[in-house]
Parts: sequence; structure tokens; C-alpha cells
Amino acid sequence: MTLGIITDCIHFKTKDGRVVTENHILLRQLEELSTYFTRTMICCPVKPIESSTVFTEYTKEAIQFVELPNVGGNTFKDKAQLLLTLPAWINAFKKIDAFSDIVYQRFPNNLNIPGFLYFYFKRKKVFASYTGTWAGYKNEPATYRLQRWLLSRFFKGPVWVYTNGATNNNRILPGISPSYSFEEWQQDEEQVNNRIKKIKEEGINVYKLITVGSLIDYKNQLGILKACKILLQHQFPFYLTVVGDGD
Repeated sequence: MTLGIITDCIHFKTKDGRVVTENHILLRQLEELSTYFTRTMICCPVKPIESSTVFTEYTKEAIQFVELPNVGGNTFKDKAQLLLTLPAWINAFKKIDAFSDIVYQRFPNNLNIPGFLYFYFKRKKVFASYTGTWAGYKNEPATYRLQRWLLSRFFKGPVWVYTNGATNNNRILPGISPSYSFEEWQQDEEQVNNRIKKIKEEGINVYKLITVGSLIDYKNQLGILKACKILLQHQFPFYLTVVGDGD
């Protein structure tokens, strides 16, 4: 069987024509998924690589790409650009449809809103994941609520979501990110045990905290900083490393 994948994760093209990504975890997930199929086609935005980009390269020869322009944003101009890009998206969906026996759609993202409609009316075999907060949250984008509604009410295949509760829908399945194998966790067991032993014997003078994620409102780094302010008020010894970028 052949697999088509629709994702809005930005990829980059190197000077020698290779398509790579900064998202190491996504690459691991897609390569692991591709092992169950003879060939895989990934539809995603691709832009020229920059000298500062730290990338990971796909290793599976059976993976190929449909490249799209990188568009999106919060301004009116950005939204207008999405409409202008719609013909390119439709052409990409046609290529994925002709290539694949089944399509995997990663929500939430703007690309998969028209993608949902296209493959719904084509009666394509599909499955999906929703990698955002399935329960919703305050100030959530309206497009995210729309996509959860479409997946809950009209999507024809199974959908894996991140949730600790019941979904009340036999097509909406609780799941976890398949980023690392059990064997890989076992490989780190010795290092973790040594760390625990050292902490028990020597204690911790300064607690090292880290947060990793895009610097945007709904990732709630502000909540983390407020918690750190409380720690400072109590003279708790720590320092915080923030990893990520954004507006």
C-alpha cells in the first residue's frame, strides 16, 4: 500500500536539493509510519534553507515530497495569501490522491481544512491525528475549534488525540506521541538511575528547569514565568532555560 501525508510542518530544501526538517520528532514519527507502506508521499510547505538551520535528514528512500509555498500568519495580508495559495493546495491534494491508497492528515493546521473537504468528497480512505489540546482552551483560535468539530462529526476514519479522558466517540482514540521506542527508553535507564543516585547522595544546590516550545500565547510560557516569580519570592534556588522562537 502507498501512503499520503498532509502536514503543515515547514521543511527546508538544501542547496543540493534534499528536503530536510528542523522538527526531529516529526521526522521520526513519519519515518516510523512509512515502514508500514511500500511508498510514502509527504505534502508540506518547503522553503530555502538558511545557514543557521539545524536540520535532520530523512533516511527512507521510499519517501518523496510534494512541495508547497510557506504561507500563513495572523495579519489580513497573511490570510489573503492563504486564499491565493489555494490552487496550489488543490493541485497537491490531486497528486496525493493519485499516488496513495490511504491518506494521513495531521491536525490542527490551515492546510488540512481544505484538505479535509477535498478527501471527504473524494471518499478517500483517511486517518488522522490531532496534536493540539483536544479539550480546547481559553482564547483558542476559531480554526482549531472548527477542525475539532469536523473531526468529531464528519471525519470518516480514526483520529488519534492527546487526552487523558474519555472521548465519547469510538472513532476518536486517546493516544501518545510515538516519538521513541521502548528499547530507546531502556537505553537511557542506566543514565537515569545514576542521576537519581547522585541526587540522593549529594542533593541539589540549584534546580535546572527548562521549557521547550514555540513562544506563542497558547503555549503559556507566561504561566511558567509567573510560577518562577513565586519561586524567587521564596528564595528557591533555580534557573530556567527557555528553548523556542516566535513573535
